[in-house]
Amino acid sequence: MTAHDAQETQDARDPVLDALAALHDQLDPVPEVVSQSARAVFELRDLDAELVPLVESMATTPVRGGEDSWLSFALDGLEIDLGSRRERHGWQLVGQVTGPVRELAVHTLAGTEPVALDAHGRFRAAVSARTLSLRLTTPDGRRLRTQWVSL
Repeated sequence: MTAHDAQETQDARDPVLDALAALHDQLDPVPEVVSQSARAVFELRDLDAELVPLVESMATTPVRGGEDSWLSFALDGLEIDLGSRRERHGWQLVGQVTGPVRELAVHTLAGTEPVALDAHGRFRAAVSARTLSLRLTTPDGRRLRTQWVSL
């Protein structure tokens, strides 16, 4: 969809329907328990993947610019170090996986993006969502995931 198409869609919207939608949201909002249940179900969709726990979290502030976040995950000889920095249109991720990993993907609420690992286990990715989880597959087919983290 181009910007022109989006503008036409916006122009074609009926202001009466927009007003009714806003009124409906005020009179009958989504109950918090429904939102919590939806988030819980979202987390449960990958139950068979083993959780790689967060072992360290640190934030640093460079001399110029925004705050960097550094996270470390570890499980059974597998270590993942993940750094993030807020960019103009999202977050820039850099990291390194120590241990045998065949595949790596960054999972956000918007979807899953595969990430290439170099020969030393280093990777780089750009994401637009602040909340993410890493998905890994070992050479023997073992599926692993990190907990959801907010950068």
